[in-house]
Amino acid sequence: MTWDQIWAYWQSFTFQIDDWSVFYGVLDAMWVKIWAAILSCFSVFNFICAPIQSLFDPDIADFVPEPEAAIVELVGTDVSLDGWQIVYSTSDAVGATAANLLKNTLAACTGVTLTVVNDSTAPQAKEIIVGQTAREATPFDRTKLTTDGYAVSYEHGAGKLYIYGGGGRGTLYGCYYFLEHFFNCHWYTKDLIVTPAAENVLTIPVGYNRTYVPDLQYRETDWISPANAAYSMANALNGNSYRYLSPAQGGNFGYINSFAHTYTTQFVRVATYFDSHPEYYAWRADPTEFSDRGDDGWGAYGHQVPEGTGVRIGTQLCLTNPDVLQIVVQQVKALWLSRDQSQPDKRIVCLTQHDNQTYCQCPNCAAIDEAEGSQAGTNIWFINKVSEELAKDPAMDGILLDTFAYQYTRTPPKTIQPRDNVIVRLCSIECCFAHPLNDPNCATNKKFAADIQTWASLAKTLYVWDYTTNYAHYNCIFPNFQVLQANMQFFRDNHVKGVYEEGNYSAASCNSEFAELRAYLLARLLYNPDLDFDAEMNGFLKAYYGEGWQYIKEFLRMCSENAGNKKTSLLTNLWLPSSWMHKLTHGSYFPQLWENIVYIFTGQSPAMTIYRDPGDGLIMELSDKEVAYMDKLWEEAIASTQDAAMLRHLEMSRLSWRYFKSSTHQGEFADTLEAEAVLEANIQLYRDFKAYGITRFSETKLLQAEEPVLGEYANSWGA
Repeated sequence: MTWDQIWAYWQSFTFQIDDWSVFYGVLDAMWVKIWAAILSCFSVFNFICAPIQSLFDPDIADFVPEPEAAIVELVGTDVSLDGWQIVYSTSDAVGATAANLLKNTLAACTGVTLTVVNDSTAPQAKEIIVGQTAREATPFDRTKLTTDGYAVSYEHGAGKLYIYGGGGRGTLYGCYYFLEHFFNCHWYTKDLIVTPAAENVLTIPVGYNRTYVPDLQYRETDWISPANAAYSMANALNGNSYRYLSPAQGGNFGYINSFAHTYTTQFVRVATYFDSHPEYYAWRADPTEFSDRGDDGWGAYGHQVPEGTGVRIGTQLCLTNPDVLQIVVQQVKALWLSRDQSQPDKRIVCLTQHDNQTYCQCPNCAAIDEAEGSQAGTNIWFINKVSEELAKDPAMDGILLDTFAYQYTRTPPKTIQPRDNVIVRLCSIECCFAHPLNDPNCATNKKFAADIQTWASLAKTLYVWDYTTNYAHYNCIFPNFQVLQANMQFFRDNHVKGVYEEGNYSAASCNSEFAELRAYLLARLLYNPDLDFDAEMNGFLKAYYGEGWQYIKEFLRMCSENAGNKKTSLLTNLWLPSSWMHKLTHGSYFPQLWENIVYIFTGQSPAMTIYRDPGDGLIMELSDKEVAYMDKLWEEAIASTQDAAMLRHLEMSRLSWRYFKSSTHQGEFADTLEAEAVLEANIQLYRDFKAYGITRFSETKLLQAEEPVLGEYANSWGA
């Protein structure tokens, strides 16, 4: 039989299959049965390889916490705060907020309440002066501080401590720095504020002067505590998507409208224009490609009409249609003119693609895209046209336009450059988060690193939308702590001026991982990418988890070191530990084995993306001994505290570890155990989820309503 005959036979066979999902289901079932039938053969293989396995899976010594380092004593002159007063200007609302912050926090630490007065009162010998006041004989030069920078300056001879910013928020940030640095105060969560007891004494060097200006003008994340205004002020989050900061709280920097996916939902809305003007929307070449799509929740799918050999579909705009340009220009003008004038830093109008891949393929859009080598070509061309039209109207002075470099628009255009008031927001959704984004050995991230460098050369203002959780498995460990600082520094070094660190924005309904820790570290890094990361993490862990915090730190180290399933030798990829037997019956062993072998010989490790199933081994691969070691870390941490709140924090965070073990069939969920015992462990995990208020499984699914049955593991509990 010739190859042509074989191909013809295959075509005649496949053309008779109406439902490919059924066909693949049959093949999958056959695969499972085949492996189940020969599973006993691998037990022999395991027995033979056990001595080899022990060589590469040595015993792990018990973790012993290190003696905690003594608190570093501040060096300087001890200045009694007795008789000091705090001064602000009545014309400075932020200054009044800052003054009261100092008064209340110092009182919590020292038990002494300082007097707060305005600058119309007579000067005294000892004063803390916040913001811009009449106390400045010669006004300080604030031009280099920007809105969010601050200065803390002590004049010992005059008995004056000045804390001021370049704008409203800077004064607040300076006061928080003062309280953190000199009194060891911390705002770890919205409910966990640390104000240690202290003498009513300030230890400060004579002539102390600190100035700090952040690199990022826009700093945003979500999670739980970042929605709280007081927490956000303390940790320098200034975005307006998840919190409102009043003018007295320094106000927000950010968006006038929604900050994502505004084409067809806010501009040239489908519900308004599609029926009468389908030509305003994307033309797609394949008329059957979207025939079965339903409403995606944005009111876009389901709107389509035939046109020529294709269809117009209301999922994206046709950006080369001149009427679309004029409508968007008028709608942007209306937004700008109706903005909240009390929030002068809300200057950005978001013009961004819908969250799908259905960009316009009409001849005009396609011609620009082909010439520019990317769909970003048409998008930047369009944004520039909007910018040019707005520039003709003096009332539009100061407006900023924001657009995505996301998925199909991520690749930079060859020649088109964004105009000066256009912000390009580069999104890292496809990246690997086991490795830093600038890791040259990570093939997934290598392309992103090249893209950010090119965009930085094209755009005057570059923002980043980054991702920091597993959106398909919210309740599972996502071991990315080891890349947080490196990635933030990478953004800064490539001239990024704003970052949104998207995390689990539904964490309030599924707070089973390290939501508060990650939120805190991200907020701190957004303001200072060069901070002492270990010191910040250690402080949080001790305050949140208690005396056994070092066990949690060691657990996180183990997760970070094993993130991404990196293997270093061929033998360690060939033996089959008992905890992997389920992989054989589910057909995932050999694909993963192949990825590991590729890593050995090429250095290209598999990507730990934000949608990885923990069951595929590419979030972490752990030996049975490592699992037992990490189990003991949790046991020791829990045994180290009697505080009810800290015990609750520990048990809730341990849920993510139990979720991981259930998904990988390890520990108390191992396939080598009795089936009923494994089922009981899964049922107990599910019940604990319910007890701790876990109702969401992933970004798109809730936790299933019924308890698991035999064969159902945590990574399948979405409904």
